[in-house]
Amino acid sequence: MFTKSLKMMTASCCLIFATTQTFAQEEASFPIGRITQLNALYTSPQGDGSAKEVSIEGFGDFINPKLEVENYNGILMFRVENEAFELDLSSLPIRDANKIDLDNINYTNGNADLSLGLTNINATGEGFRTTLTNSRIQCQKREREGSEYEQLLQNCFNYLTLNVDKAYFKSDERSFYNVTNEYETLGDAVEIDGISLNIRNGKFNGHLKGNISKGIKVKFEGRSSYDLDNKIINIKIEKAKAGFFNVRRTIFKELERFESNTIEVDEPNIYIILQD
Repeated sequence: MFTKSLKMMTASCCLIFATTQTFAQEEASFPIGRITQLNALYTSPQGDGSAKEVSIEGFGDFINPKLEVENYNGILMFRVENEAFELDLSSLPIRDANKIDLDNINYTNGNADLSLGLTNINATGEGFRTTLTNSRIQCQKREREGSEYEQLLQNCFNYLTLNVDKAYFKSDERSFYNVTNEYETLGDAVEIDGISLNIRNGKFNGHLKGNISKGIKVKFEGRSSYDLDNKIINIKIEKAKAGFFNVRRTIFKELERFESNTIEVDEPNIYIILQD
Protein backbone atom coordinates (compact mmCIF):
# COMPACT_ATOMS: atom_id res chain seq x y z
CA MET A 1 0.00 0.00 0.00
CA PHE A 2 0.99 3.61 -0.36
CA THR A 3 2.70 5.04 2.68
CA LYS A 4 1.14 7.85 4.66
CA SER A 5 3.47 10.42 3.16
CA LEU A 6 2.70 9.29 -0.39
CA LYS A 7 -0.94 10.06 0.13
CA MET A 8 -0.26 13.76 0.39
CA MET A 9 2.91 14.01 -1.67
CA THR A 10 3.86 16.16 -4.61
CA ALA A 11 0.87 18.13 -5.94
CA SER A 12 -1.23 15.78 -3.83
CA CYS A 13 -2.68 14.46 -7.08
CA CYS A 14 -2.35 11.06 -5.50
CA LEU A 15 -4.87 12.04 -2.85
CA ILE A 16 -7.36 11.92 -5.70
CA PHE A 17 -6.39 8.36 -6.48
CA ALA A 18 -6.04 7.38 -2.83
CA THR A 19 -8.96 4.99 -3.08
CA THR A 20 -6.77 2.70 -5.18
CA GLN A 21 -4.61 1.86 -2.19
CA THR A 22 -7.60 0.31 -0.45
CA PHE A 23 -7.62 -2.39 -3.13
CA ALA A 24 -3.87 -2.90 -3.46
CA GLN A 25 -3.58 -5.80 -1.04
CA GLU A 26 -7.01 -6.90 0.05
CA GLU A 27 -10.67 -6.63 -0.79
CA ALA A 28 -12.21 -3.57 0.77
CA SER A 29 -15.06 -3.45 3.26
CA PHE A 30 -17.91 -1.80 1.37
CA PRO A 31 -21.09 -3.38 2.78
CA ILE A 32 -24.36 -3.48 0.83
CA GLY A 33 -26.90 -1.01 2.19
CA ARG A 34 -27.05 2.56 3.41
CA ILE A 35 -26.02 4.73 6.35
CA THR A 36 -27.37 8.23 6.97
CA GLN A 37 -26.03 11.00 9.22
CA LEU A 38 -23.34 8.91 10.89
CA ASN A 39 -21.25 10.73 13.49
CA ALA A 40 -18.44 9.23 15.53
CA LEU A 41 -15.71 10.23 17.95
CA TYR A 42 -12.90 7.71 18.36
CA THR A 43 -10.08 8.01 20.88
CA SER A 44 -7.84 4.95 20.98
CA PRO A 45 -8.68 2.21 21.72
CA GLN A 46 -12.45 2.79 21.32
CA GLY A 47 -15.06 5.40 20.55
CA ASP A 48 -18.77 6.09 20.30
CA GLY A 49 -21.05 7.00 17.44
CA SER A 50 -24.63 7.60 16.38
CA ALA A 51 -26.63 7.61 13.16
CA LYS A 52 -30.07 8.51 11.91
CA GLU A 53 -30.35 5.18 10.10
CA VAL A 54 -28.22 2.11 9.47
CA SER A 55 -29.50 -0.52 7.06
CA ILE A 56 -26.74 -2.98 6.14
CA GLU A 57 -27.08 -6.42 4.56
CA GLY A 58 -26.22 -9.08 7.15
CA PHE A 59 -26.20 -6.49 9.93
CA GLY A 60 -29.78 -5.34 10.25
CA ASP A 61 -31.92 -2.22 10.19
CA PHE A 62 -31.55 0.32 12.99
CA ILE A 63 -33.10 3.75 13.57
CA ASN A 64 -31.09 6.20 15.72
CA PRO A 65 -28.63 3.53 16.92
CA LYS A 66 -25.86 4.19 19.44
CA LEU A 67 -22.65 2.62 18.15
CA GLU A 68 -19.30 1.49 19.51
CA VAL A 69 -16.36 2.30 17.20
CA GLU A 70 -12.92 0.71 16.80
CA ASN A 71 -10.15 1.53 14.30
CA TYR A 72 -8.25 -1.29 12.59
CA ASN A 73 -5.68 0.45 10.38
CA GLY A 74 -8.28 2.70 8.82
CA ILE A 75 -11.06 0.13 8.69
CA LEU A 76 -13.66 1.33 11.19
CA MET A 77 -15.65 -1.35 13.01
CA PHE A 78 -19.09 -0.28 14.24
CA ARG A 79 -21.00 -2.39 16.78
CA VAL A 80 -24.53 -2.31 18.14
CA GLU A 81 -26.56 -5.01 19.90
CA ASN A 82 -23.91 -7.71 19.31
CA GLU A 83 -23.89 -6.98 15.57
CA ALA A 84 -21.04 -5.34 13.66
CA PHE A 85 -20.20 -3.90 10.25
CA GLU A 86 -17.04 -2.41 8.74
CA LEU A 87 -16.53 0.80 6.79
CA ASP A 88 -13.22 1.01 4.92
CA LEU A 89 -11.67 4.49 5.17
CA SER A 90 -8.09 3.22 4.91
CA SER A 91 -7.62 5.22 1.70
CA LEU A 92 -7.65 8.32 3.91
CA PRO A 93 -4.59 9.16 6.02
CA ILE A 94 -6.14 7.87 9.26
CA ARG A 95 -4.61 4.39 9.51
CA ASP A 96 -2.37 5.29 12.45
CA ALA A 97 -4.69 7.86 14.01
CA ASN A 98 -5.31 7.67 17.75
CA LYS A 99 -8.15 10.20 17.55
CA ILE A 100 -10.77 10.44 14.77
CA ASP A 101 -13.76 12.79 14.63
CA LEU A 102 -16.32 11.99 11.90
CA ASP A 103 -19.13 14.42 11.12
CA ASN A 104 -22.19 13.54 9.03
CA ILE A 105 -21.17 10.54 6.93
CA ASN A 106 -23.72 9.37 4.37
CA TYR A 107 -23.06 6.07 2.60
CA THR A 108 -24.90 4.05 -0.05
CA ASN A 109 -23.97 0.82 -1.80
CA GLY A 110 -26.85 -0.31 -3.99
CA ASN A 111 -27.57 -1.62 -7.47
CA ALA A 112 -26.90 1.69 -9.24
CA ASP A 113 -23.93 3.17 -7.42
CA LEU A 114 -21.54 3.28 -4.48
CA SER A 115 -21.27 6.67 -2.78
CA LEU A 116 -19.66 8.10 0.33
CA GLY A 117 -20.06 11.67 1.53
CA LEU A 118 -18.94 13.44 4.68
CA THR A 119 -19.10 16.94 6.08
CA ASN A 120 -15.88 16.77 8.04
CA ILE A 121 -13.22 14.36 9.24
CA ASN A 122 -10.40 15.24 11.62
CA ALA A 123 -7.72 12.74 12.54
CA THR A 124 -4.57 13.03 14.64
CA GLY A 125 -1.80 10.61 15.45
CA GLU A 126 1.82 10.61 16.46
CA GLY A 127 3.43 13.35 14.39
CA PHE A 128 0.55 14.02 12.00
CA ARG A 129 -2.84 15.67 11.61
CA THR A 130 -5.30 15.54 8.72
CA THR A 131 -8.62 17.21 7.88
CA LEU A 132 -11.07 16.73 5.00
CA THR A 133 -14.09 19.01 4.58
CA ASN A 134 -17.20 18.50 2.43
CA SER A 135 -16.03 15.42 0.56
CA ARG A 136 -17.97 13.10 -1.75
CA ILE A 137 -17.03 10.15 -3.94
CA GLN A 138 -19.38 8.20 -6.18
CA CYS A 139 -18.88 5.18 -8.46
CA GLN A 140 -21.58 4.32 -10.99
CA LYS A 141 -22.22 0.60 -11.39
CA ARG A 142 -22.37 -0.26 -15.08
CA GLU A 143 -19.97 -3.18 -15.55
CA ARG A 144 -21.27 -6.58 -14.38
CA GLU A 145 -18.38 -8.89 -15.29
CA GLY A 146 -16.53 -10.82 -12.57
CA SER A 147 -17.09 -10.91 -8.83
CA GLU A 148 -18.69 -8.05 -6.91
CA TYR A 149 -15.20 -6.89 -5.90
CA GLU A 150 -13.97 -6.98 -9.52
CA GLN A 151 -17.08 -5.13 -10.69
CA LEU A 152 -16.38 -2.43 -8.10
CA LEU A 153 -12.85 -1.96 -9.43
CA GLN A 154 -13.97 -1.80 -13.05
CA ASN A 155 -16.74 0.67 -12.27
CA CYS A 156 -14.69 3.00 -10.09
CA PHE A 157 -11.98 3.27 -12.72
CA ASN A 158 -14.49 3.91 -15.48
CA TYR A 159 -17.28 5.99 -13.89
CA LEU A 160 -16.23 8.00 -10.84
CA THR A 161 -16.82 11.47 -9.42
CA LEU A 162 -14.79 12.91 -6.53
CA ASN A 163 -15.04 16.34 -4.91
CA VAL A 164 -13.29 17.69 -1.81
CA ASP A 165 -13.74 21.30 -0.68
CA LYS A 166 -10.65 21.37 1.55
CA ALA A 167 -7.86 19.00 2.58
CA TYR A 168 -5.13 19.61 5.14
CA PHE A 169 -2.21 17.41 6.12
CA LYS A 170 0.61 18.10 8.58
CA SER A 171 3.49 15.72 9.24
CA ASP A 172 6.46 16.13 11.57
CA GLU A 173 8.36 13.65 9.39
CA ARG A 174 7.77 15.30 6.03
CA SER A 175 8.74 18.41 4.09
CA PHE A 176 6.52 19.42 1.20
CA TYR A 177 7.52 21.19 -2.00
CA ASN A 178 5.98 23.71 -4.38
CA VAL A 179 4.99 21.76 -7.49
CA THR A 180 5.92 24.70 -9.71
CA ASN A 181 9.41 24.79 -8.15
CA GLU A 182 10.59 21.47 -6.71
CA TYR A 183 13.45 23.22 -4.87
CA GLU A 184 11.13 25.47 -2.84
CA THR A 185 10.05 23.87 0.44
CA LEU A 186 6.68 24.67 1.98
CA GLY A 187 7.32 23.32 5.46
CA ASP A 188 5.56 20.45 7.20
CA ALA A 189 1.95 21.16 6.12
CA VAL A 190 -0.09 20.99 2.91
CA GLU A 191 -3.39 22.78 2.31
CA ILE A 192 -5.46 21.96 -0.78
CA ASP A 193 -8.67 23.64 -1.97
CA GLY A 194 -11.28 22.54 -4.44
CA ILE A 195 -10.16 19.02 -5.41
CA SER A 196 -12.20 17.64 -8.29
CA LEU A 197 -11.94 14.45 -10.35
CA ASN A 198 -14.23 13.00 -13.01
CA ILE A 199 -13.74 9.66 -14.77
CA ARG A 200 -15.95 8.73 -17.71
CA ASN A 201 -15.30 5.66 -19.84
CA GLY A 202 -11.79 5.43 -18.39
CA LYS A 203 -10.84 9.05 -19.23
CA PHE A 204 -10.26 11.39 -16.31
CA ASN A 205 -9.73 15.08 -15.73
CA GLY A 206 -9.58 17.19 -12.64
CA HIS A 207 -8.02 20.05 -10.77
CA LEU A 208 -6.83 21.26 -7.37
CA LYS A 209 -5.06 24.24 -5.88
CA GLY A 210 -3.48 25.25 -2.61
CA ASN A 211 -0.17 26.20 -1.04
CA ILE A 212 1.46 23.34 -2.96
CA SER A 213 1.03 25.41 -6.12
CA LYS A 214 1.13 28.91 -4.62
CA GLY A 215 -2.60 29.22 -5.25
CA ILE A 216 -2.29 28.33 -8.95
CA LYS A 217 -4.86 25.79 -10.14
CA VAL A 218 -3.25 22.46 -11.08
CA LYS A 219 -5.11 20.78 -13.94
CA PHE A 220 -4.55 17.19 -14.98
CA GLU A 221 -5.99 14.59 -17.30
CA GLY A 222 -5.35 11.04 -18.40
CA ARG A 223 -6.75 7.53 -18.48
CA SER A 224 -7.44 4.83 -15.91
CA SER A 225 -8.23 1.17 -16.37
CA TYR A 226 -8.39 -2.17 -14.59
CA ASP A 227 -7.02 -5.29 -16.29
CA LEU A 228 -9.43 -7.96 -15.05
CA ASP A 229 -7.35 -10.93 -16.25
CA ASN A 230 -3.98 -9.77 -14.90
CA LYS A 231 -5.36 -7.83 -11.89
CA ILE A 232 -3.48 -4.62 -12.66
CA ILE A 233 -4.72 -1.06 -12.25
CA ASN A 234 -3.20 1.42 -14.70
CA ILE A 235 -3.32 5.18 -14.08
CA LYS A 236 -1.86 7.15 -16.97
CA ILE A 237 -1.34 10.86 -16.28
CA GLU A 238 -1.11 12.42 -19.73
CA LYS A 239 -1.05 16.08 -18.65
CA ALA A 240 -0.43 17.89 -15.36
CA LYS A 241 -0.03 21.66 -15.49
CA ALA A 242 -0.01 24.49 -12.96
CA GLY A 243 -0.69 27.58 -15.02
CA PHE A 244 2.04 27.59 -17.67
CA PHE A 245 4.17 25.09 -15.72
CA ASN A 246 4.29 21.42 -16.70
CA VAL A 247 4.43 19.60 -13.33
CA ARG A 248 4.05 15.99 -14.46
CA ARG A 249 7.79 15.31 -14.25
CA THR A 250 7.84 16.68 -10.70
CA ILE A 251 5.00 14.38 -9.67
CA PHE A 252 6.61 11.29 -11.15
CA LYS A 253 10.02 12.13 -9.74
CA GLU A 254 8.51 11.93 -6.28
CA LEU A 255 6.39 8.87 -7.07
CA GLU A 256 9.43 6.87 -8.14
CA ARG A 257 10.66 6.92 -4.55
CA PHE A 258 7.70 4.81 -3.49
CA GLU A 259 7.90 1.91 -5.92
CA SER A 260 7.30 -1.48 -4.33
CA ASN A 261 6.21 -4.99 -5.22
CA THR A 262 2.66 -3.66 -5.72
CA ILE A 263 3.41 -0.24 -7.25
CA GLU A 264 5.38 0.36 -10.45
CA VAL A 265 6.04 3.85 -11.79
CA ASP A 266 6.97 4.40 -15.42
CA GLU A 267 6.10 7.92 -16.57
CA PRO A 268 3.38 8.60 -17.63
CA ASN A 269 2.01 5.39 -16.06
CA ILE A 270 1.38 4.20 -12.51
CA TYR A 271 0.72 0.46 -12.21
CA ILE A 272 -0.88 -1.03 -9.10
CA ILE A 273 -0.60 -4.81 -8.93
CA LEU A 274 -3.38 -6.38 -6.91
CA GLN A 275 -2.31 -9.22 -4.66
CA ASP A 276 -4.37 -12.38 -4.29
